Amino acid sequence: MQDFNNDQAKKIITNYLNIARDKENEELYPFDISGVNKLNELVEGNARKFLKNGYFMVEKALEIFDKKTTKIDAKFIVEHFSRDNI
Repeated sequence: MQDFNNDQAKKIITNYLNIARDKENEELYPFDISGVNKLNELVEGNARKFLKNGYFMVEKALEIFDKKTTKIDAKFIVEHFSRDNI
């Protein structure tokens, strides 16, 4: 499988999130574009690692989100990314 770029990563995460939504849309929430790009950078464009870590980030966000933290951005990714999850 070929590595993918940030535009492809955005499309993958949108499709992944749409699986859980009642109605499909193009929103990245709970991610923002900086989080998608940072995650793609850290997994070096590897689709399997991107999806696995994307799932982990959503699960981690569900555990810790509060009124101050409401999105998975680059800072959130850096704080919670672990090479052990790859």
